[in-house]
Amino acid sequence: MVSASELPVGERFDWFSDTLSREVVPTALSTERPAEFQAEAALLELGELRLARLEFSPLSSRRTPALIRRGGAGQYQLGLMRGGRAFLAQQRNECRVGAGDILLWDTSRTSDV
Repeated sequence: MVSASELPVGERFDWFSDTLSREVVPTALSTERPAEFQAEAALLELGELRLARLEFSPLSSRRTPALIRRGGAGQYQLGLMRGGRAFLAQQRNECRVGAGDILLWDTSRTSDV
């Protein structure tokens, strides 16, 4: 597990954004409070399966056509919400999820979270 708390405050959000885009799927992140941002990430490779355990402060994520072309297309991602709330919009479908909910999304399609 790697924690953003080990980094200077001004580098934490950029570190998480870079880590997520490099290790999970390219995405554009934003947050209203970068100076208060906290995150942890743990990644495990199991052949063609990649597990990621992520905990993070509130943020927004957008996957655009340009980011899809950059990488990660052709995957399905399965997420378990362990806490908090989220909103996912993809292909004219929208859902709100909370702790205990499971999400499935297609990385070949644009999305807003």
